[in-house]
Amino acid sequence: MSTMLQPRRIVCLLLALLPLRAELATYDVFLDEDIFQESCDPREDRGNVALSELLENNLTSVLIDDTSYITGEFIVKAQLPPGRIKLEADIRRQERGRWVPTFISIKRDDFCKALFDPFELWHFFIITNVPRSQRICPPKKGHVYTFRNISNRMHLENMPRWNILGNVKVVMHLSVGNLTTCAALHCTVSED
Repeated sequence: MSTMLQPRRIVCLLLALLPLRAELATYDVFLDEDIFQESCDPREDRGNVALSELLENNLTSVLIDDTSYITGEFIVKAQLPPGRIKLEADIRRQERGRWVPTFISIKRDDFCKALFDPFELWHFFIITNVPRSQRICPPKKGHVYTFRNISNRMHLENMPRWNILGNVKVVMHLSVGNLTTCAALHCTVSED
C-alpha cells in the first residue's frame, strides 16, 4: 500500500499542474566541491549538535574537465537516539548579496525511508553510488558510507520552471529524538 502512495502523489501533482499550464525546464546543478564542509549560518541554525560531532568527513574532490568528482567516506561518530530521522530543508537563492527564501522546501518525516526511495532526486545521483552493503539507515556508531567518483553536476530534465537560477543554498536540519543538526549545501543552478 505505501509503495503505491508515492506514485499516486506524483500523478495527483501532475494532474493538478495541467490546468496551470506549468512550464517545464531543464536545469544543470553544480554542487560546491566542499560538500558538507559548510556549517549553517548562526541565524539559520536550529541545531543543538554540530554535524562534525556526528560525522567524520573524509571526502576529497578531483577536478577533471570542469567537473569535480567526490571520493571518500563518511564515518558515523556517535550513536543516534532511537526513532525516525526527520529532514527539513529550505532552499534560498542569492539576490543582491543576501540569501532570500524561496517557496521550495523539502520535509521528510522518515528520512531513512526517503533516502532509498528511487523517486527522490538524490537517489540516482548519490545513493546508487554507495555500495549496497553500506546502505543502512539509521546508522550505528562506526558505520562507514563510501563514495566513489560522485560528480558534482546534476542534470535535471522536465522539472517545473522555478525562479531558482543562480547561487543557491540548501539549509538542512536533520533531527532524531532530542538531537538536531544543521548542514548547508551550496550550488549553482543554470537553465539548459
